[in-house]
Amino acid sequence: MSTVPFCGVVLAGGRSRRMGQNKALLSAGEGTFLEHAINRYRSLTGCILLSVGRETHYRDCGIPLVFDNDPEGGALAGIEACLSRGKYDGDLFFFLPVDMPLAPADLIRDLVGLAEGYDAVVPLVDGYYEPLFAVYRRTCLEPVR
Repeated sequence: MSTVPFCGVVLAGGRSRRMGQNKALLSAGEGTFLEHAINRYRSLTGCILLSVGRETHYRDCGIPLVFDNDPEGGALAGIEACLSRGKYDGDLFFFLPVDMPLAPADLIRDLVGLAEGYDAVVPLVDGYYEPLFAVYRRTCLEPVR
């Protein structure tokens, strides 16, 4: 478990328009993308949420679902929903897109560890920000809205 308490959120509310099928349910080795993402968090935190648009086929995944207020709002709507009403007493959230299920646990732990004193930790990779693989505090709720 991370030494800094946080809630892990799997972002799985997309429509997978370009993929043509639900990315969360794609097989990857011994499991689906969604199963790998959830298992990634199990070694890091006791709080795991699944951010979804309006999908109900995830009800049996074993973790709480957080539905978007605006199903057309994209990933930002998922972040807003989790920051505003995710069932978590703390204020720190790590967001992991469902199509990045094998992200290194050490990297997630390190990014969470960098959040002390900041509202967000957003990695910069090859000159591009990765805002969907990032740490946000509840203090980001109003700017996200």
